[in-house]
Amino acid sequence: MATLSAAAILAENARRRPEKTALVEGDLRLTFAQVWRRALSRAGALTALGVRPGDRVALMAPNTAEFPVAYYAIAAAGGVVVPVHLLLSAGEVEHVLGDSGASLLLVHPAQAETGRAAADALGVRVVVLGEEFDRLAADAEPLPSYVTRAADDPAVVFYTSGTTGVPKRAVLSHFNIVMNATSPSLGFARPGGPPSPSTPTTSAPTTSPSAHCRSSTPSARPCR
Repeated sequence: MATLSAAAILAENARRRPEKTALVEGDLRLTFAQVWRRALSRAGALTALGVRPGDRVALMAPNTAEFPVAYYAIAAAGGVVVPVHLLLSAGEVEHVLGDSGASLLLVHPAQAETGRAAADALGVRVVVLGEEFDRLAADAEPLPSYVTRAADDPAVVFYTSGTTGVPKRAVLSHFNIVMNATSPSLGFARPGGPPSPSTPTTSAPTTSPSAHCRSSTPSARPCR
């Protein structure tokens, strides 16, 4: 059975272009190597908290550098990322946590009140991104690399509110995520011409919410 991990997207970029800028948030600039080191240290913290391969870990955060670091930390630990949209009410967040079977919620301080209310109702542990998560990472042993999974194992569980009723679950495998991230680097076809490949200097803003499938992997999308 083929093995794969969504975390390989970031790991490969950190190996091939460690000093290339991966993330920009205001004055903060992080290279691929720096993001990967942060992800591995936080993956160690997740493992110390009891996260095991296949466990669902919910992630509720805005478009900050903390989101991709936590996202790839969950993937590196072998967990399944459950992005939570910031506009959901506490009741809707509770549904997402319960329906996904999340055992842990990583939440940004700005969403901590809503996230904690939902998590407390289900007995789900909450870790606040920033000082708390950083402290746990500092006390834990970083993972040496990512945990491999079967290519068709779940990697991310998205919830869509595109229909009436409660948010609906959509599961993407590690293969799905890797293809979503790597396909654009092969180039988009131009009418009457060859594909236009991305280059090592390509940068793109993240404008849609990080919890959306279109924004969950661009931070580590590879360039030629």
